[in-house]
Amino acid sequence: MILCDLLEKVDITDIAADLSIEIHGVCYDTRKLRAGEIFVAINGYEFDGHKFIEDAIRKGAVCIVCENAPDIKTPYVLVDDSRKALAAVSCAWFGYPASKLKIIGVTGTNGKTTVTTLIKQTVEKCSGKKAGLIGTNGNMIGEKSLPAALTTPESYEIQALLDMMVSDGCQYAVMEVSSHGIHQDRIKGIFFHVKALTNITRDHLDYHKTFRAYKKVKYGWLKRGLGIKIYPRDWQKEKIDFAHPYIGKFNEHNVQTALAVVKSLNIVSEKKLKKLFAQLSPVAGRFEVVHKNPYVIVDYAHTPDGVENLLNAVRGLQHRNKNGGRIITVFGCGGDRDKGKRPKMGNLVLRKSDICFVTSDNPRTENPNNIIKDIRRGMKKNILTTRKTIIVEPDRRKAIQRAIETAKHNDYVVLAGKGHETYQVVGTKKHHFDDREEARKALKKWRQK
Repeated sequence: MILCDLLEKVDITDIAADLSIEIHGVCYDTRKLRAGEIFVAINGYEFDGHKFIEDAIRKGAVCIVCENAPDIKTPYVLVDDSRKALAAVSCAWFGYPASKLKIIGVTGTNGKTTVTTLIKQTVEKCSGKKAGLIGTNGNMIGEKSLPAALTTPESYEIQALLDMMVSDGCQYAVMEVSSHGIHQDRIKGIFFHVKALTNITRDHLDYHKTFRAYKKVKYGWLKRGLGIKIYPRDWQKEKIDFAHPYIGKFNEHNVQTALAVVKSLNIVSEKKLKKLFAQLSPVAGRFEVVHKNPYVIVDYAHTPDGVENLLNAVRGLQHRNKNGGRIITVFGCGGDRDKGKRPKMGNLVLRKSDICFVTSDNPRTENPNNIIKDIRRGMKKNILTTRKTIIVEPDRRKAIQRAIETAKHNDYVVLAGKGHETYQVVGTKKHHFDDREEARKALKKWRQK
């Protein structure tokens, strides 16, 4: 492809390059760059791509797209916003695959993964057509699974995935749309036939700084452009008068959202659609029951609202079982993230659990003990919680083992925060860690007692 075609929808402020240059690829990460490619210098969350322009030229980049003219002599294209430019260039490179798919986007603080998974499953069952999925648990091209590093990938990866979906015969694409993905223009150039909002509660304030700014990003995306818009007030009208395999009030809301979205596509009768919900599969790491008697439940809840919904659902199970025992919760909070939610989560877990194991989540570059101190600030006992037990165990593996060792047959052990994740981030490195695996190991010892 020649440079002129690649820049078709890019807002250019200046150009110092031959528009007939042959381009053999698009790259925004010099570690992956190959000779003959164009390098787009984006300002990332941790690194500024402009600092790597010389490296890109050494590795054979034939043109640079950037916000500041390079100090070194090289063909370049100057733009006001290189993130928007990356999105436009990526769309052109892959031949605008989004225009060949019906795309459904779901945003919200909690519930995106469950809702998008439900939508994908029901759309395929209803229409008989393949659907792709982009989200936290992984990316899917029909039935093929691909790993995911981000909930909403960078714009180049999104366009690559959409292109793969088109090539594989998909007619629908369902996407989790994160606030980061919106704010960083990763989804620019994509027309969404349907946009849906699950809910908005406190999250990602380490990035957005204020709840107001966070809300503005999500609502701004919902309101922009044409297409069907589904807000919580719309799906609240949907009656859940049919069987489905999801537990808890919060999951009832997720089912309502998915139902409203699929109904809006007009691909099947409502009666048939409701029957299909009984056949749906559980979502990995979302109220995933690893064991019964004692119940061991793994969930991704990592916000105050998510934890409250999770533990309310467990209490619902507890009340339905005549011999329902104690709720034993293992949880922590992520490092290098919003510190304000830590005491709130601590307070919620203490109030809604009988035994609390405070441990590490993904501590990243923070000292786990400092994170735990923040959590403990919200766990000051009052008259309602004086008989609660709080156990601090920074080692998550040991915390899970101890929690299951503590459990009796009728208890409920809740492992909150990591859900489907198969790693733990300590420092800047990822180490293999899976709550479900650790729970099964501990249960094996528990049975031998």
